[in-house]
Amino acid sequence: MIDMDRINNVDAASVAATTLQIIDRVQDDKKEMQVVALAAAFSVFCRRHRVDPSEVFRAASNVLASKFRENPAFVALDMYVENEL
Repeated sequence: MIDMDRINNVDAASVAATTLQIIDRVQDDKKEMQVVALAAAFSVFCRRHRVDPSEVFRAASNVLASKFRENPAFVALDMYVENEL
């Protein structure tokens, strides 16, 4: 079982860097496939580790709102979002 204290205290820069790796892996698929596949993977991981998806999503949202926004990985994530709009 996953320790929620550890989830709530993950290293924000590492999460951003790993998020970029995941996006890089799926970005050549159709956008609809990307969204569904990532949601399915998230669901599978949460079930596998017996963790409430809403708790993990909240923690991820907190990381994305992190005070460490000047980190290069966060800047790259912001650029990815801006280029998709």
